[in-house]
Amino acid sequence: MFFTPEDVALYAKRVRQTPRQVGEEMRGWRWPEPPLLPPSGRTLPVSDASGALCQTGRYVYLSYVKWVKAPTSPEAARGSLIHEAYAESVETVRKLIYSGEVVDGNALRSAMLDEYYEAERRLSEYSSVQDFHNVVKAIWDRATSVFGASLDRARERARGRRETLAAATIPFLVEFPIDGSLVGLSPNSRVDALIPNVPLVVEMKTGARRRAHERALAGYALAYESQYEVPVDFGLLCYVRVEDKVSDRCELLKIGEALRTEFLEERDRRLQVLEDGVDPGLPKFCDRECPFLSHCGGKVVQ
Repeated sequence: MFFTPEDVALYAKRVRQTPRQVGEEMRGWRWPEPPLLPPSGRTLPVSDASGALCQTGRYVYLSYVKWVKAPTSPEAARGSLIHEAYAESVETVRKLIYSGEVVDGNALRSAMLDEYYEAERRLSEYSSVQDFHNVVKAIWDRATSVFGASLDRARERARGRRETLAAATIPFLVEFPIDGSLVGLSPNSRVDALIPNVPLVVEMKTGARRRAHERALAGYALAYESQYEVPVDFGLLCYVRVEDKVSDRCELLKIGEALRTEFLEERDRRLQVLEDGVDPGLPKFCDRECPFLSHCGGKVVQ
């Protein structure tokens, strides 16, 4: 989650040592041909295309055909706050290094303390989250601690420009934009983080583990390949919990042909729902976390 150069080096070694084989026809840059070619000129966000919440795709029908606005659950609002506070903390560290006023870990810790209340103000749209202050403070403290130490190590290696020092302290990018329109995904897709030197796409989740989260990694990999024509064979799936402190567990996953195929099948089903504009009906059982549950009245497994 808060990756340091040492973390990236370990992931790079694991990637190098892990065999992988992805056929040319399954690469994102082969988007004009099946099976990459989308069945529609419409696009969907990666999360919706990956089939996270509804087996039949009724979620897509209600959201983009009937334009039904789903309520935001307390759990979803808390997850959004965690994502935004994470991005805000990383971007603030980078900004402080670029400013030239922060030259070591102690200076960074002091500056981050000064920036904290301004960050809370910027995140105020999530202030209704029950433990708003605790979440922001825990994430802010973790970023300050990790990158304060990383900055001290980076100073010994990266003498020179501020850009070099920032990159040596924070070797990844948050909310990295990807144009996924060539593979049927949103032109404004944003992967939670990108580690460019490997490369690795990173998804950060706050709920229960789902197969759809793995499919989403495949979607981002295909979108990245379609735009930059650079192979992306691995991703990181990070599950995050924030209480008094931040705890996270990141899994290195191979984005192989099976996972790519699974994602494309889900993408095609949902794009077809969007193209046809016909209600696909309810699944046998609905996901209890679906925001349309009260609207649809579907059954959930007890």
